[in-house]
Amino acid sequence: MFYWPLDVLLKLRCETIVAILGGRNVEVVIQFCEEYASLNKVKFIYVYQDLPLGLADALRCAELPDNRDKVAFILGDNIYQSVKFQYHPNLLIDEAAANVVWRTKDRHLLKRSGIATLKNNFIVKIKEKPTNPPKKAWISTGLYIYPNDVFGMIEKLKPSKRDELEITDLNNLYAKQGRLFAIKHEGLWQDVGVWVDFREANR
Repeated sequence: MFYWPLDVLLKLRCETIVAILGGRNVEVVIQFCEEYASLNKVKFIYVYQDLPLGLADALRCAELPDNRDKVAFILGDNIYQSVKFQYHPNLLIDEAAANVVWRTKDRHLLKRSGIATLKNNFIVKIKEKPTNPPKKAWISTGLYIYPNDVFGMIEKLKPSKRDELEITDLNNLYAKQGRLFAIKHEGLWQDVGVWVDFREANR
């Protein structure tokens, strides 16, 4: 499963990949990454998120002091096929962030996703897991591009009701500043973080 998100990072021309580890079977993940690195000439750095305190907290663990480049953050359970967004012009704007969005009318997916409100290719707001979602909408997927001020932005976040630093809250900070672009993905996308979707992806 890890091949798919790593393949996206490779197409984004990432040369150093920070793998954020936690939970069980980390040795298996590291072994896979090292094999992938030897085949694709990329460098892996491994960091650990000791407690599950949210995706924004996980991203904070990945800060590299000397980095001056943009940061691509992708969830390991997201599968993208027919990727065509790696040369999107908005990625060239230094201060801009971006979130890859995908259009769907799947009610199950809409109810458990962040619904992105778009205006002129900007995301103006993301509403997480709405009770009554629209019949069809753009949803926020697990690929984000941030300028290198992202770690300072994370420091502005407050823990949610789940006592986590939420990635949606981080994205909405950029959206309020008019700095969050939408990158529309037209190919296949799947979130296989739950068993039913993982089983469907393997058919």
